[in-house]
Parts: sequence; C-alpha cells; structure tokens
Amino acid sequence: MKRTFLRILPLAVAVLLATSCSKDDNNTNEVVNNGQENVQTKTLPISITVNQKGLSKLSSANVTGEALQPIFETSDKLAIYNGGTFLTDLVIKEGSISQGGKSATFEGEITAEGIVDGTELTAKIGTPLTDAITATSREDAVRKGCYQISAPFVYSKDGNSIALEEQNAYIEVVWTNKGNATVEFTVNDSKTVSLTLNDEGQGWIVVPAGKSFTCAALGITEAKTTVKGNIYGITREFSAVPDGYVDLGIVVDGKSVYFEKSTSYPTSAWTDISDKTTLPSLEEWIALAEQCYWVWSSSDNGMYVFKAKEGFSNQNGTPASDFGSYDKDNDPCIFLPVLSGYSFVLGFYWSGTQDEGDADHSYCLYFDSGNVDPENYLGGVSTGYLVLTVRRSN
Repeated sequence: MKRTFLRILPLAVAVLLATSCSKDDNNTNEVVNNGQENVQTKTLPISITVNQKGLSKLSSANVTGEALQPIFETSDKLAIYNGGTFLTDLVIKEGSISQGGKSATFEGEITAEGIVDGTELTAKIGTPLTDAITATSREDAVRKGCYQISAPFVYSKDGNSIALEEQNAYIEVVWTNKGNATVEFTVNDSKTVSLTLNDEGQGWIVVPAGKSFTCAALGITEAKTTVKGNIYGITREFSAVPDGYVDLGIVVDGKSVYFEKSTSYPTSAWTDISDKTTLPSLEEWIALAEQCYWVWSSSDNGMYVFKAKEGFSNQNGTPASDFGSYDKDNDPCIFLPVLSGYSFVLGFYWSGTQDEGDADHSYCLYFDSGNVDPENYLGGVSTGYLVLTVRRSN
C-alpha cells in the first residue's frame, strides 16, 4: 500500500495544476467571490476637458493691471464623484494644457458598477476652504482652495467638457513702503487673519466666498461681503516719517500717525490753535494709550511713551514705574512733560476732537503719575493746555 500511494501522489498534483492553469487562461477578467456567481469588473474610459473660461473672474486684471495666472498644472488632480460617492482621481494628460493655460484635458478610468452613458457625475479640484488663509503670491492664492462645477454633468464615454467655478474670493494688498509689515484682518467678525506683507509691501488672502472682512489698519471698518471669484484690491501708500516726528506704530483709519518728538510743548487755548487737524484726534490718543508702553518718570516729571515691543499687552491706563527692556535714548519714543502751573503733577494735552454736544469743550489726554486717560476728560476751549502735533501718512 505504501508504494501505491507514492505513485498516485504526483498524478494528483499534476491534475490540480492543469486545472488551475486552464481556469486562469480562459477567465482572466473574472473575479471568484467565495464560490458564488462570478462578477465582471468593469472599467470605463473617462476624458474631461476643463475650460477655464468658466473662471471669468480669475481671468480679470488685478489691482496692478496684470492678468492672473492659470490654475492648471500637470500635477493637478480632478476628483470625480457619483452623488456623494468618490469614484476616481483624474490627472492631466501630458501635453494637454492648451496655450495660455485656459483649459486642460484630464484622463483616466472609472472602475465601478452602474456608470453608463447618461450617468450624472460631479467634479472638483482641491478641498473647500472653511476659513480664510494667506498666500505667498498671486499665483499661490488662485491655486488654493476649491474649484468645482456648478451642476452635475452627464457622463459620455466619448468625452466630456465642463467649466469649473471657483469657490473663493481674493484680497490683494499693495502697501507702498510698508514691506514686511503685518496687517490684521477680521473675517466674519470673529477670526483674525494676520497677513505679513513681502519685501515689496504685497500680500494675499484667500477667503471662502460669502464671508465678510474688515481691516482697521487699512481703514476698512465697514464689513465687505465677498463674492465668488472677486478680487478685492487694497492699495495704500506709506509716507516717510517727517523730520521731528516719530513712528510709534500707530495706525488709525488706514493711516500711520507720527507724533511730534520734543523736549517741551507750547501751551495754548484750543480756540487759538489755527489748524486743529494737526492735533491728535480722540481716536489717535486712545490708540496711543492702548498700543504703546507708558512709563512715569519722577526724575523727569513726565511720561515716556514707547513703541511697543513683542509681547506687549494693554496697560489699561496704568503706566509702568520702570523702563524694563525699553531704552529712552535708543528706542522709538516721545516724552510728555506735565503741565506747569499746577500744584498737582498733571498732564493735559489737547485733541482735535470737539465735544459734539458742547461747543465750549474739547477732548484732551489726561495723565498723572499713576493714570493715563485719553477719552474721559473735556477741557474748556479757552483753557491753556499743552499742544502736541501729529502728521499722518497719505
């Protein structure tokens, strides 16, 4: 019996191998599913020409008069969906981007059941933005975010043509002579987006269409609601600091405010000041109080006001008693002496803002050794207070 078994074993293996080879050779497109009925895998060709003419806003000129760059590159992927079901990513056929980048042909195959001529599909490039983001260039801006068709297209194995629609809006800032400055935008009254301009004072933000934005530093105080594809160009000019004035980093209504730097200031009645626009406004005094580092000096009998350094926080009307890391001889600052002729140590400086309900009084900055208050003091217009002037950028 042992010899007989050894002779039969090779024969059984040969039969099994022959059966296996025969099945593979004759059924290369079948998939066996646990012994159940064979399922045929279907692959359908898909070719889509995306026409950038649908991106009419992106093709328009920006604030500098130059055309925006096309969005298509050979690395782009066009995602295809059936309803909410992802089917495949298509890639640009090599060499298919047309002249000027106005269109591109994406090709591939769909492996799915039930996809036949007449099936409605959707397509998009990228992931929809939920928040505003910054960009490094105009080209980078228009490539970020999501582009999709506005309605499903009907699949045809002979080829399809669609137009993408951008889902974003764009903010382009050009602030002359303000290279590397950081500008804060508020989106939808809540999210703060910090935009750092490049060496040439340019910067870009991509905003999901429909969201609004403001920017106090650039004088945009009324919220602008964005529209798909719109480019919101903002241009400003930063003037050089005039002689005798210092830049303390204060920007009000989109203009930099430069404060007079002196060791003493004249005293005058408000009514005797011929050009009251040279006085700090109420808003400018408030900004100075909130955004600068104030130090009371008993030895100099006055207040030093420094341009804030990194890490500064609002002093809430309480001046510091020491200079800390600030240097009055080398850091940007002004010195505000107290008003002479008082038995108390007080500082009163006129603003150019008159009390709306009382023509006999105007707002003034008040301070003493322990307090700074730019908005709650009114002086009689015939009273003699200190006069400090400002200059503003264009």
